[in-house]
Amino acid sequence: RAPVLQDRRDPLKAARRQEMTSAATVLAGPQGLRVAPEEAAAKLYVLYSPQVADMLMRDYRWPPEQYERWLARMILHTVIQ
Repeated sequence: RAPVLQDRRDPLKAARRQEMTSAATVLAGPQGLRVAPEEAAAKLYVLYSPQVADMLMRDYRWPPEQYERWLARMILHTVIQ
């Protein structure tokens, strides 16, 4: 990858990782998380990935409602419960 492109993408990735860490903290609530906060953030990073949404909704033709239900279940079972 070209260095200039890499320099532009790293801040975006760092910001997204921070956003997922914040989301994990919010999701923890009084019950806590199923996994360590750092692992929760990593799982959220993948689950909320635009690429995953694109694969499911475009390649598999899932309607947005199906994707949202799947995403909610995945978060519940891998991060919260």
